[in-house]
Amino acid sequence: MRYGFTLAEILITLLVMTIISAALVPLMYPSKVKVEKVITAHGLIECFYDGDGNLHLYTMDNKDNKDGKDSIMGGTMCSVTLPKANNYKVTVIGAGGDGGGLNQVPYYYDATKTITGKISPDDFYDDMQAAPDFIRDNWGTRYIKYRLDSPIGSGGSSLCTYFQTITGSECNNCTYMPNCPSSCTEYKCENGGNSGYGIRLDAEFPLRVGDSISKIVSSNYVKLTAGNNSLKASASSDGTNAVKDYNYLVPGTDGSNAAYSITGSEVNIESNTKTTFNKYDEEATDGHITLLAPNVFNYEYKGLSANIYYGTKGVAGETKMEIYDRAIGGYEGYLFLTPAKMYPQKSTVQAIITTGGIKQKKTIMSASSGHSGSFGYQNVLISGSDDLPFPQSLHDSVFVKASDSKEAATGLKSKINKLGLNPGSNGSGSYPLIYKLGGDDGIKNTIKIYDSYNPTTTYTEDFAYIEAGNLKCLDGKEPTVSGNRYYCKGTKGSSGAVIIAW
Repeated sequence: MRYGFTLAEILITLLVMTIISAALVPLMYPSKVKVEKVITAHGLIECFYDGDGNLHLYTMDNKDNKDGKDSIMGGTMCSVTLPKANNYKVTVIGAGGDGGGLNQVPYYYDATKTITGKISPDDFYDDMQAAPDFIRDNWGTRYIKYRLDSPIGSGGSSLCTYFQTITGSECNNCTYMPNCPSSCTEYKCENGGNSGYGIRLDAEFPLRVGDSISKIVSSNYVKLTAGNNSLKASASSDGTNAVKDYNYLVPGTDGSNAAYSITGSEVNIESNTKTTFNKYDEEATDGHITLLAPNVFNYEYKGLSANIYYGTKGVAGETKMEIYDRAIGGYEGYLFLTPAKMYPQKSTVQAIITTGGIKQKKTIMSASSGHSGSFGYQNVLISGSDDLPFPQSLHDSVFVKASDSKEAATGLKSKINKLGLNPGSNGSGSYPLIYKLGGDDGIKNTIKIYDSYNPTTTYTEDFAYIEAGNLKCLDGKEPTVSGNRYYCKGTKGSSGAVIIAW
């Protein structure tokens, strides 16, 4: 029998305990582990033309190519391969159309122009709104004459009936008046009342630019309104009917006469003539309003104008944007990016696609280019200093392109933005803008507003012809001068671009 452990057994036991203790140490005292920050891959590819017509391929990412790499390419296409990313934003922009007059010669020279027209009092508001500003500005206050005939009421009905005038004898046996012997009765009639007098008003109304004219004609009243001035004539009332009162007939009474009222101090009543009144038994008549004078206002304007041969602005290129998840159109290998340089080219994204075991280059996305502006002619009137810069009414919407709004890639270092390019923007139109009138050989602009009732009114304004120094092209540059003609050219539209961001 043994009462202890051998040395070998003790050593083995200590070894086992050491191994177990070493295994428990990390659990009791956790160590600090340094975790590296994971950088998400983001990048940008831009294929575009610069202002000199060179094709650029620009690439950048936020890991290995933070400053970006810009290369000038030969040909018309950029071939690229994409890094792996969760998704891609692809923007395809067509080229903008050139402004009209880029390849033709727009110019301007002095001229005169005469405009004539008519304004009807009955359609005054609509005609005046359509009239040129120089007529509206020099209209003043003019008058028209109207005649108002009031409505007239009806006459009262007359009444005829039999009365028993003799009694006794056979007359006492009358039970129904018409059956009485004629020797016992007498047939009597009485008139109804006349209607009241109607009224006729010949009035003169002032007309101003903002006035509207309205008429109300009914059996109760007539009313004419011109701006803040109005004239109203009421109807005369009806005469009453004749009635039987026991053995008497009572005639009808006459109705009351028409009356009128005026709103506005500038209504002038030239006459207040009572119209013929209705006799008894006559029906009522409606009133009416008659235009006396003038039937029409004529106007004529002769003044300085410009013969303009112009070009309108071009049409902006089409912009399309798609977001692809992990792959773009199932491409294999390269993507082929082709920005349009001008109309009618299209900006495209193409890839090699395998269909049925056959590899083909197919277009995944495309955007059309805008066409150039048109070229035309117009003789445009300069009616006053308010038109300057001339022609104010046209150049914003027809000739000047819209403000640039495209962004290549928000938050990334875009080469397109750095160069100040705006792919797909249209070119502006062309002709000189007139900022001031000057020169020695002046003319008179004349305005005439006349009719058969009002005397002729003539307004004149001195104008001078235009000097070259008072002209600017739409881009702010001085025009080219040749003789009495002043030349400006349109601007080119911007080329397209293909932009891929991830």
